Amino acid sequence: MPHGLRLLASFLSLALPLAAQATDPSPPRRAPSLERLRTASAELDRLLADDLSEHRLRPTERIDDEAFCRRAYLSITGRIPTLAELEDFVAERGAGKREALTDRLLASPGHVSHSFNRWADILRVQSRMMRGTSGEPYAHHLKQALAENRPYDELVRGLLTATGPAHARDNGATGYLLRDLGMPLDNLANTMRVFLGTRMECAQCHDHPFDTWTQRQFYELAAFTGGLRYTSERGAAEPRALQAQVRELRQQYGEEVQRVLLQLRRQVGTGIGGSGSGALALPKDYQYDDARPGQVVHAKVPFGTAPAMAEPQRLGGRRPVRPARGERDNAAQGYAEIGSREAFAAWVTSPENPRFTRVIVNRLWQAAFGRALHEPVDDFREDTVLAQPAIFAFLERTLREFDYDLRALESVLYRSELFSRRAVAVPEESDAPFRFAGPALRRLSAEQIWDSVLTLGIGDPDVTLTAPGAKAEPVYREYDSLLAQSAEGIEALVERERLRTTDPAEYRRLRAKDLAGMAGTSTETRPAADAVREQVRELTRALAEARKARDRAKVEELTKQLEELRAQAARAAVARNRELARASELPQPSRPGHFLREFGQSDRDQIDASSSEANVPQALRLLNGLVDQQLLAQGTAVMRALASESRPAERIRLAWRTILSRAPEADELALWRRDLERDLESGTRDLVWALVNCQEFRFLE
Repeated sequence: MPHGLRLLASFLSLALPLAAQATDPSPPRRAPSLERLRTASAELDRLLADDLSEHRLRPTERIDDEAFCRRAYLSITGRIPTLAELEDFVAERGAGKREALTDRLLASPGHVSHSFNRWADILRVQSRMMRGTSGEPYAHHLKQALAENRPYDELVRGLLTATGPAHARDNGATGYLLRDLGMPLDNLANTMRVFLGTRMECAQCHDHPFDTWTQRQFYELAAFTGGLRYTSERGAAEPRALQAQVRELRQQYGEEVQRVLLQLRRQVGTGIGGSGSGALALPKDYQYDDARPGQVVHAKVPFGTAPAMAEPQRLGGRRPVRPARGERDNAAQGYAEIGSREAFAAWVTSPENPRFTRVIVNRLWQAAFGRALHEPVDDFREDTVLAQPAIFAFLERTLREFDYDLRALESVLYRSELFSRRAVAVPEESDAPFRFAGPALRRLSAEQIWDSVLTLGIGDPDVTLTAPGAKAEPVYREYDSLLAQSAEGIEALVERERLRTTDPAEYRRLRAKDLAGMAGTSTETRPAADAVREQVRELTRALAEARKARDRAKVEELTKQLEELRAQAARAAVARNRELARASELPQPSRPGHFLREFGQSDRDQIDASSSEANVPQALRLLNGLVDQQLLAQGTAVMRALASESRPAERIRLAWRTILSRAPEADELALWRRDLERDLESGTRDLVWALVNCQEFRFLE
């Protein structure tokens, strides 16, 4: 075997076999009591009433149970309720049923799915990141944090201080910094905007023209991340030793070996290193009088209390800390690591930071009520005057008291009287602050529309949800496999890589087989499907005999069994179809041209860049295909439900409740009754098509 392959095997065996050192977990935080949640919600109601009274406004009327159920499911789980869920809620009795529903939904997997969609937009989660780095560990980390209801300050600190290899198990937090691989200054600007609502990106190149921030302040802040590296600690140096062997490898295996080397080095070497030096050099074109171009500045915060941190230390005669790739001209080389990244994270997430808590309560308010207390949600300036300071102060104080339990604060918001009020249209081009007489009327997000259509198609779309780490598991296993490769195994990888050009079809087949094995999936689904079909045939024969014998009880029993079996088969078919899954389970983001992208899903290149604006491609997608393909075919949940009712008027009522979660008005019923009485089946298809295409379906009222 060539010496170069042996050297590569040696490198892989040394390159960070373990993820970053685990820290001692924080002591568990105590969830607020039910009584405390109710007290906080009542206080919020009082503050909202005072604000409306001060401005001589009255709250809108309370919505009925059907409208509340639809609003709760869409706001908390990101989809419409099923007919059964709607009917169960409406049939419930008791004064506390609305708060019981919201708390149940907040604890559901659907809430995790919907919250992930929102945070993936803010944090720009992508399944495939720069230079071939997988984003699935990053997505896994975020989903797991949401499922565990991890305290918000802990989640943010974890993202800002993550170190270690990108593809190692339980190390997905590195994805936040790797999302801006090679661009630490851009990442810093994004951090300030996302978590502190402060837009300092202009100050990266010059003093901010519309705010108080200077370019020097930006670089002093960026100095907290000085010395950041985009290679895993121990893996940073070893790839250099391979360069002398590249010629030997190319002579034996040709150009393909270059791709193998690159792939392996990226798989095990890409990650985050460096605890922070607290020092950074100003750019060479710095033009202001308060410093020289290239002068080293030390870490300093632009507002709030400075965190505890050691003074930056020069390394003397030792080897300089390697600067971040892509920022070598702007890095302060020759400074030791002093843990300044930890200090920066402590400052960002401190309860004393004047903006950390304010920004997140503003985001949660926007998610619950359709409009933030302060708009734009991530633009707080030195001269910002809050329109509702008392409400802001209450929410900030409450979230600190709740130890940054976001789900608990959401519970307070959804228990409020405001959440039960009729929605209000937001005035266009008005500079006046929005007063919350009711929630803001808004269009559903792309993900909410997709998941709602999916609900009509398959019934319960949550059957498509997988464990938070399911999609990242092949990445982890491949990483572990690479670390364990022998020299012979690496040679086999080289041979496999050659198939990419000599036999692409075989290469794809082998690759797909490997990934399926790493994911722990099985392709042997046909025997199970055959068994289900045989059960359906047996039940169908038995049902025919029961009808012939006029055994009504037997007919009802067998019909119910048959419906359950068919629904089970439909769910299994959906689970095998990767396209028919909740938006959180699809590639992040979906490919261009997909329904989600056409309806405004962000490409995740910019922060919070989704859109709810209507356009022609959206109308064409609904008018020409989606409804026909996904909803009007036999066997979909909505068509099965409507087929159970043969009376035209009752079928119309059933369609309205299934799709719009309400009963039809008298004129709506009369209009469609004529169509269904002429042709029940054709009229039913037209009715479903019309309701899904109507504006009411796409808006949250």
